[in-house]
Amino acid sequence: MSNYQHLFFDLDHTLWDYEANAAEVLDDLYHRHTLGKIINSGSRHFTEVFFEINNRLWDQYDRGLIHKSVIRNERFDRILAAFGVSNSRLAKTINLAFISECPYKTNVIPGAVELLSHLRPKFGIHIITNGFREIQWIKIAKSGLDKFIDQVFISEEIGARKPDPKFFEFSLNKVECTRAQSVVIGDNLNTDIKGARDYGIDHIFYNPKKLTHTDRVTWEINHLSQIPELI
Repeated sequence: MSNYQHLFFDLDHTLWDYEANAAEVLDDLYHRHTLGKIINSGSRHFTEVFFEINNRLWDQYDRGLIHKSVIRNERFDRILAAFGVSNSRLAKTINLAFISECPYKTNVIPGAVELLSHLRPKFGIHIITNGFREIQWIKIAKSGLDKFIDQVFISEEIGARKPDPKFFEFSLNKVECTRAQSVVIGDNLNTDIKGARDYGIDHIFYNPKKLTHTDRVTWEINHLSQIPELI
């Protein structure tokens, strides 16, 4: 019989399908602004470049190497530059539209709703995220995840971001639970898994793409439906 009482889920890429939601918005923006004529490339390539640059920026942000303003203000300048285009007005327009529209998309990771419905009667369920506070609440509410969630912990509101031990200490103290009663579930080996491991919390690495790695993890899964058999 498990002693676990509380589950701490990452939000983006673990419950809320960032890739699917962002891709929908990017495709719409591509056609809305006739970007094909400007960047001389297709919508799919535009989306691929977005994710390549966006993922790099978020990794730098999570490691404390850049401020959120770089992601907020420079992301699409860099994406257009990758296509040899310098147009700050267009970049700003696309950026503002992306930021305002993406959080309202409602795609969740396959199996997320079924999993949370199954777990809700048995565990406290919480969100732990480094995402920006002004949009994370919208994502949770508009996607319907809010009805499963007890508490939400956002790094900007705490003053520390994953994998900082202070983030996990704050979250567990607020929930009033111990490390032994907790499990962290996330897709990021640095912010989620290393953070949990360093703080002494059991964890589940959600690895849907089956990426190879050498990190030591408590458990590893490639589909959310595998979680109940572990806890």
